Amino acid sequence: MNTQNKKKVSFENRVWLLLTIVLFIVTLSGLFVYKSLSNIVNEITEEARPDATVILMKEMLYDISDAENSVKSFSLTKDAPYLDNFNEKFLSVSEKTKQLSELTKDQPETKEHVDSLAELIDKKFLLLENLLILQLPEGIGDNRRPPLFFAEHLSGLTPPQ
Repeated sequence: MNTQNKKKVSFENRVWLLLTIVLFIVTLSGLFVYKSLSNIVNEITEEARPDATVILMKEMLYDISDAENSVKSFSLTKDAPYLDNFNEKFLSVSEKTKQLSELTKDQPETKEHVDSLAELIDKKFLLLENLLILQLPEGIGDNRRPPLFFAEHLSGLTPPQ
């Protein structure tokens, strides 16, 4: 009977050892799966995060479009508030251009593109300003004029003759 008891104890020990090993393996695989899934979620989150430069450029696009609309509206109505809106949009785009330049200062290739974009934006606003000047009646409201500070802001651009 003693041998039977030893076999039973020995069998129980084997079962406990086997359960411990299985539990250890399951725990290790759980940790491995958790780390893998955590890395995947982090990568997806980072990829899904909107790029600040893209958002800023979209905002600039909307502001430029609003400035164009202000010029068109002013040409139709000659209402001075459209000049104020045009000035606000110009200042907004100028500020966003500076922010974009700051965001890309450590990326030489992107910085070069941003500089080209800034030059094109300046040309666009110079053209819009010239269009406003052509349409501006003498003595409008409180003698508001389009922002003639464009000439100081732009580097080397001359208005069309």
